[in-house]
Amino acid sequence: ITANGNVVLRNGFQVGRPQDTGAGGNISIEGASVTLEAYTLDPASLAQGNSGNTAITATTGNIFLNSGTIFGDNGSAQADSRGGNISLNGNTITLDNYRLNANNFGNGEGGSIFLNAEQDIELQDSEVLTQSSGDGVGGDISLNSDGDITITNSSIDAETSSANENGLGGDITVSGESILIQSGSELTTTSNAQASAGNIVIGSGENATENAASVTLSDNSSIRAEAFNMGGQAGNVDIQTQVLITEEASIQTSNVDDPIGGNITLSGLDILTSNNTSISAGTFSGVAGDININGEGDTIDTIILVDSTLEAEAFEVNGQAGNVDIQAQSLTVENSSIEASNINAPTGGNVVLQGLNTFTAENSTIEASTQSGVAGDIDINAEEDAANRITLTGSFITAEATEMGGQAGNVDIQTQVLDLKNSEIEASNINDPAGGSITLGGLDSLIAENSTIEAGTQSGVAGDIDINAEEEAVDNITLVNSSITVEATATGGQAGNVDIQTQTLSLNDSTIQASNIDDPAGGSITLGSLNSLTAENSSTIETSTQSGVAGDIDINSEEEAVDNITLVNSSITAEATATGGQAGNVDIQTQTLNLNNSEIAASNINDPNGGNITIEELNDLAVVNSNITTRTDSGTAGDIDLTVSGNTVVTGENADIEASANEGTAGSVTLRTENLEVLDGGAISVSSGEAGAAGGLDITANRILLDNGSLTAETGAAGGEASAQITLNLANDQTLENLLWLRNESVISAEAIGGDASGGNIDIVADFIIAEFPTGDEGSDIFADAGEGAGGRIRIDALGVFGIQVRPERTPLNDITASSEAGVQGTVELNTLTTDPNRGLAELAIQFIDASDQTSNQCRVDSSGESSEVTVAGRGGLPTMPTAVLGAVTSDEADWVTLDSTPEGSDSDETMASIWPGDEGLTATSQLHRQATLCHRAYRSAQTPL
Repeated sequence: ITANGNVVLRNGFQVGRPQDTGAGGNISIEGASVTLEAYTLDPASLAQGNSGNTAITATTGNIFLNSGTIFGDNGSAQADSRGGNISLNGNTITLDNYRLNANNFGNGEGGSIFLNAEQDIELQDSEVLTQSSGDGVGGDISLNSDGDITITNSSIDAETSSANENGLGGDITVSGESILIQSGSELTTTSNAQASAGNIVIGSGENATENAASVTLSDNSSIRAEAFNMGGQAGNVDIQTQVLITEEASIQTSNVDDPIGGNITLSGLDILTSNNTSISAGTFSGVAGDININGEGDTIDTIILVDSTLEAEAFEVNGQAGNVDIQAQSLTVENSSIEASNINAPTGGNVVLQGLNTFTAENSTIEASTQSGVAGDIDINAEEDAANRITLTGSFITAEATEMGGQAGNVDIQTQVLDLKNSEIEASNINDPAGGSITLGGLDSLIAENSTIEAGTQSGVAGDIDINAEEEAVDNITLVNSSITVEATATGGQAGNVDIQTQTLSLNDSTIQASNIDDPAGGSITLGSLNSLTAENSSTIETSTQSGVAGDIDINSEEEAVDNITLVNSSITAEATATGGQAGNVDIQTQTLNLNNSEIAASNINDPNGGNITIEELNDLAVVNSNITTRTDSGTAGDIDLTVSGNTVVTGENADIEASANEGTAGSVTLRTENLEVLDGGAISVSSGEAGAAGGLDITANRILLDNGSLTAETGAAGGEASAQITLNLANDQTLENLLWLRNESVISAEAIGGDASGGNIDIVADFIIAEFPTGDEGSDIFADAGEGAGGRIRIDALGVFGIQVRPERTPLNDITASSEAGVQGTVELNTLTTDPNRGLAELAIQFIDASDQTSNQCRVDSSGESSEVTVAGRGGLPTMPTAVLGAVTSDEADWVTLDSTPEGSDSDETMASIWPGDEGLTATSQLHRQATLCHRAYRSAQTPL
């Protein structure tokens, strides 16, 4: 039908004239505009022929099709029959409740459907279908518009039902300036047997090679390329647009067991916004396709996912997940997930987020997972410049294997700022020998609140956690009620290591931990590049094991010391909590260490190799109601080695620096410091229970003050051998100011506390030892006593010892004893310049005189009867040092004034008198006793005082 004007066909049916070969005849309708209402066209073929083609052309106007069908079916089950093509060409094309069907029932090529419009294409309640059911190829469907395309409550479907793996479904191409797919519309390519489904391409320009301005998919609409049966292959979905908006929609590729999954590619994007949308590339037991969002193009400006999913997943055993690759500058994920998962595949799907400046996730999940296979990795800007900021709120980034035999993936995040709130970053497995690690790099700031960063396993190997481990240190890391943990929670499991390089680390009710149950190689914690470490409110830095090996804790151990470490109600511990376990070592380099109600500890139950604590480069050390301790039950406690160039203060009833054992052997404590103060119940000790043996206590200092403090080495070891040793070396310089000062019931003790154990040894070298007068019932004591064993040995080398004496047993005074209740008495060797306090004393040659004779009459009682007083104001006093001789001053050098009468013209009531030692005929030496005195006249109360 050809007309120069408009063509309108209503309420009819047109069949193409069959040819002699049985092929269907062609149908051609051409007019200025074409309208078909309730009109059907069928260029049918006979059983062996090809279907004819249908062409409708509107030369200057529009095409409007309503309530009818155009068929392009070929003959049934014929080897070479071909379906007919359907083509519509016009200014605008509108299908309203209309069907376009081109079906291939034989083995030939199915017919294709083409809609070409210079302006808009609109489908309303309509269907466009190509189908092949034999061994042939399904026809293609193409919608091409220079304007807009709107598809409403309609379907565009290219199907194949071929049982032959060489069968192929047709492709769908939609090309327009703006494309709107809405109201439950579907664009699908499907394989219902073993053939391959066709591809879906949405874009702009010829063959959709250019980007559409926008594509919108909404109202339960979908774009799907699917293979429903075993052996079938899903097609690909390729959307090329600047703006993609999806709301209550889905984009999907899927197959059952095909080894080549259908991919989803979203390219050319500036903006992607998805709300309540699923974008999924899946398989059951085959290979899932990949999801690529600007994967090979320029980085998208903005992606916003709300209540949406991006998933490349395998749902059944042997299925292999695809990858998710997103290139975006800004990614916002809210109540959504980005996931690559499988059941037991040997190769996991990866999640790759690249090109990011900002990434914000709220109540969302980024996951690469498996059950018993291999989980993929999660890479966020992993091989490029760090993102500016990543913020997770109530969200998870997880690479995990959830069943036996599964292998966790790695997590690699590069960002300048990482802000975690109620969130988790995790790499975990059950029993895999190669754990997933977590790498955080490029950081300037890490802030975690109520959050967890964890690499874990049960009985396998946990991965490591590295934070700027091989690059410039983080400026600041702050953890609030949060944890950084590598742990093995079951027997046979091996914990990973934690390596954090940061200038400032602040912990508030938070934990950094490496723990295992019985692993022979414990996970360690390394904190490096620190300027400041603050831990408060029950925070812990801990390596631990039960019966295995706890790792070491190193804080700036091989670099410049930390400026300041402050622990408040917090702890740093390396411990083994069950028999057979070995504690780790603690090695800290810091200039200042302040402990308040806190602990630094290395402990074990019965291991012969205790964990040591080494703290060096200190300027000042303050232990306030806190502990620095190594301990064991029946094994060996480690040693404590402290180097302090300035002041060390140990204060409080619960404050101690201690190496202790119950039934085992206590370690040694070595302290080098300028000044040491042990106050208010504080202690430094090496001690054991009645069945144990104490180690040695070695302190080198210039000055030591014990004020209700104690230095002890108490042992319970039997066998008569002294195992406790205290060495105090206070002779570091030549100032003669190296003092050991005891006050308020202080103690230096090397006592044997059990059985026939012998008292220990005490060696003290000091300039002076001074003990103040007792304030309690026992005084301040230095003792090496024993019960049934022998008393210990005490050796003191000093210039002077004051206020404390050697006695056979302790008294309420200040005592030095080495006694035994039932054994051999110990020895005390006191080597001083003033060993005998009576040595060199002589009686003065002086007459006892009446002092009233030596007082000037200027100090008489005046006429009023009021008294005066005399005050000795002469020069003298103590020498500069206790051992120094009192300097003599000759009478000629003394600036004494002798005044026997009131000076002429003076009315002062204060006069100077002299006191002579008796006979004025004494020698000049005796005259040195002359004293300068002041006589103060008493004044009436009404007078003005001096």
